[in-house]
Amino acid sequence: MLTDLKRIEAARLAVKSAADFRDVSLTPQNDALNWARLWFAWLVAHPSARFTTTVTITDQHGHTTSATIPHGGSMATQMTMDDTVTLAAAPQDDHGDPTSDVLQFTADDNGAVLSLAVDGNTATGTPVGEGTVNITVTDPAAPNLQPDVITVEVGAGPTASIQVNATVNTGANTAPPPAGP
Repeated sequence: MLTDLKRIEAARLAVKSAADFRDVSLTPQNDALNWARLWFAWLVAHPSARFTTTVTITDQHGHTTSATIPHGGSMATQMTMDDTVTLAAAPQDDHGDPTSDVLQFTADDNGAVLSLAVDGNTATGTPVGEGTVNITVTDPAAPNLQPDVITVEVGAGPTASIQVNATVNTGANTAPPPAGP
């Protein structure tokens, strides 16, 4: 971690060097301030210390069920072929403030159970087959953080129809019942 004096010196150097690399379309004062803001934000940013993942199952009628996994946790859930799963991860620094880290979602099924679409720190899984998949959430910018692991079991959907095959015997091919005493 940088000490406060080193951070101040780095910010001072950033402002000083901004004049050498400024955009000619900006005034020197504005450009130097922009460079200083960028460097200062980088210097004071806290690294991610943890992240939480919220798992939401949405059924075919739009009803949702959610649970949040604390950092470094694991969870198992079940869903049907008619449901979708959404994983929303939130990286935080050691004070619980959000960080800008982009988390990584990986599934161990090679797309055989869930089709996973990732957008920033959110992943949506749409079932493509029945089975079990483990989804791991990691922070590439902080590789020492424990991952969250979500095990999703995808099963058949609800009964949609019942097919009955009836056989009717007209008696033409049957022997008469035995005679009684």
